[in-house]
Order: sequence, then structure tokens, then C-alpha cells
Amino acid sequence: MEKTKLIKRWGVWAFKGTVSALAIFYVFGKMEFREVGLLFKTANWWLMLAALVLFVFSKVFSAYRLQLFFRQIQVTISHGFNLKLYWLGMFYNIGLPGGIGGDAYKVYLLKKRFPEVRTKLLVSAAFMDRFSGMAVLCSLVVILLSFLPTPWPFTAYFWLLVIPGAFAFYLVFHGFFKTFKPILLPVNVWSVLVQGSQLGSAWCILHALGSDAGAMPYLVLFLISSMAAIVPVTIGGIGLREAVLLEGAILLEQEQSIAVGLGLGFYLITVFTSLWGIGFGLGKNALAKPHEMNGTTPQNS
Repeated sequence: MEKTKLIKRWGVWAFKGTVSALAIFYVFGKMEFREVGLLFKTANWWLMLAALVLFVFSKVFSAYRLQLFFRQIQVTISHGFNLKLYWLGMFYNIGLPGGIGGDAYKVYLLKKRFPEVRTKLLVSAAFMDRFSGMAVLCSLVVILLSFLPTPWPFTAYFWLLVIPGAFAFYLVFHGFFKTFKPILLPVNVWSVLVQGSQLGSAWCILHALGSDAGAMPYLVLFLISSMAAIVPVTIGGIGLREAVLLEGAILLEQEQSIAVGLGLGFYLITVFTSLWGIGFGLGKNALAKPHEMNGTTPQNS
């Protein structure tokens, strides 16, 4: 059984690595790598630092959003423990794309600390956290597309899609996850802060790389590439994000090297920030300090 699991694990890694390599090969088969390298060589590293800070803020906001879901099912943990758990999950996500690895670890650890809470509730909390973030991400895409000058008809009215989308989002909360209905508004506020911070980070990367053109097309492509990077077929989204940015830049007649540089810059910041989480995973009780946790007895609803 252990041998089978090991083979499966290495098989998944091999598959993801192959897809990432093929995607990167595809991207740099259509453009010169040295063009992107030159952008980073002459980059404004103060703006890169600002991009890093904004990205860190986005993850702190995301951690607080997730904590709202946990508290709603009576999993009461301190802010400090929550941040440590979130950052460790980010570290796991480097090799397990789509957030699956990190979310699974959070559910596993919290189930051990709160055995009275049903696993289904913990999984639902993690899922709805992701779902709420994706809903706001999709809304921002259609809103920004409405302000993007394109030769395509009806793009100016794309923002209207937010209305049925918001209604569908509400129905999901109300119909399938009533436990989380009371936190619908604050969850959306945190999600807007998360995506706004990441857009700010992308804007800083663009200007750090010397982009003098309008940022709007790149920001729209960045959001779309973020959606693509969630698909669990690559290592941390590397390759797939850049491929989407490249093809989008060609379609919108934008600078390809800037678009690909934006994707690589954001990925490097993500990896650098995620590596901090390794410090919270060393040792059997690294995350289980009693003074950091304040458990309560949940109601299994």
C-alpha cells in the first residue's frame, strides 16, 4: 500500500512537472527569454519590494477571511495560530497547485485539534473560502473587461454579468451552505481586499519592469491567468499562468515580454513568500502551542 502511494505521488509530480515544462517551453518558443531577462535586469527593485508587501497583505487578508469560516463552525483559533497555519498551507501549495495540498493539511490538523467538529464542516469551510475568492475574482474580470477598449462587441456591458453572478453566489450560500450565510458580507469585503491587494502587487510589478503603456489590459490578463493557475495540472501554476498571459498579450496587441515578466515576477514573489511557511512546520508540535489556541465545543449542525 505504501509503495502504491509513493508511486502515485511521484507520478503526480512527474505529470505536473511535465505540464509545467511544456508550458514554459511553449512560452519561450514564441518569444526570446533574454527579453524577459533584460526586464528583470533593469527592474526597479523598490517597486518590486512594494509588490511583495502588497502580496503579503493580500495573504494576511485571505487568512482572516478563512478564519471567519472557521469561527462560524465554532473552530476558534487565535489570529497568530491562524496565520501560521495559513502560511504553512501556502508552503504546501508550492508543489500542490490549486491550493489542494494546503487546504487538506489545514483540515487534517484542525480535525486533530477539534475532533468533535465534523470533517464535512471543515471541508466546507475551506471550499467556501476558495469559492468566495473565486467569485470576487470573476466579478473583477468582467468589470475590468467592460473598461477595456477592444474591437469585440458588447464588452462594454460585461459588467452586467456581475448581477446574475452575485445572485448565483447568494443561492449557493443560502441553499447549500446555510451555516456560513451570516458571514456573507464580511467574507466578500475581505475577498475584495485580497484581490485589490494582488492587483496592486501586479501594478507594481508592471511598472517595476518598465511598462509605460496602460496597465488595464495587463491587469485583466493577470486576473484571468490567476483563474487559470488554479487548475491543478502544473507546479504552483508556473507555465500555465505565463502561457495565458502570452496568448492574451498577443490577442490584445500588448507587449509580450511585459506580460510574461508579470507572470514570472508574481510567481517568484509567491514562492518567496510561501517559503516562510517552512518555519512553522518544523517539529511535531510546531503549530500546537497551547497558548496559541482557544478551543470551544462546537455544535454539529
